[in-house]
Amino acid sequence: MTTFMNGVAMGWLSPTVPYLKSNSSTVTPHAMTDNQVSWMTGATSIGALMILPFCGMMSERLGRKITGCLIAVPFFISWLLKIIATNYLYLVVARLLIGFSAAMFGSLVPIYVSEISATSIRGQLGSLLIFTLNIGIVSGYVLGTVFSYVVFASIVLTLPVIFFGLFIFMPETPIYLVRKNRIGEATRSLMWLKSNNESAAKLELRQLQAYVKENVDTSRSVGFRDLVRDRGTIKGFIIALVLLGAQETTGYSVMVRTDLQR
Repeated sequence: MTTFMNGVAMGWLSPTVPYLKSNSSTVTPHAMTDNQVSWMTGATSIGALMILPFCGMMSERLGRKITGCLIAVPFFISWLLKIIATNYLYLVVARLLIGFSAAMFGSLVPIYVSEISATSIRGQLGSLLIFTLNIGIVSGYVLGTVFSYVVFASIVLTLPVIFFGLFIFMPETPIYLVRKNRIGEATRSLMWLKSNNESAAKLELRQLQAYVKENVDTSRSVGFRDLVRDRGTIKGFIIALVLLGAQETTGYSVMVRTDLQR
């Protein structure tokens, strides 16, 4: 659901910016200028850069579940600010908070999904994230076209509330609990994920314990140095940088997030 929420936030800009730049806008005292719109749009990336270095630490210290619940907080405040906005600075702060939420989502959700899913469906679930993101973007376009500015923001304001209410009942990931030597909680998590199949849960618990014992040093935390710890990790890091860099240089983000009616 966080994927859909971030997609809607990305799609919000395209139908809303023309309204904010028009004289009929009731959000700001005057029509927003191109410079103000640029700051509002860029604030998302600035917010993501500000919090991204801390996302890994939060995930490791607080756990995947608590960090996931925290995603809803900046998202909720962001849409609330959009509703009560009286000048464009409200919108800049709101988009900054969307950047916080997006960075937390991007760093946590793939980890959470991979750690709770079976190997046989892990790839499919990973593809589903991108599909849901694009559904969210399209939904943002449609909602922004059909509803007024305030109604649109009010509808989306309910999404983080629903997400928090549902995600609070999700289990912590078993591998995280095993790494923290919280075996009892890991067993309960596996029982939840395996639909109370005790034999399957015990089997996977033994596999996770063997994996952690052989491959994970639980005496230290994960840091930036782990990105260059071996050739395989370095290669994966470089591939990710090239792919994401290539995506951004195509102008994808500009096309999705901004209006082109200049």
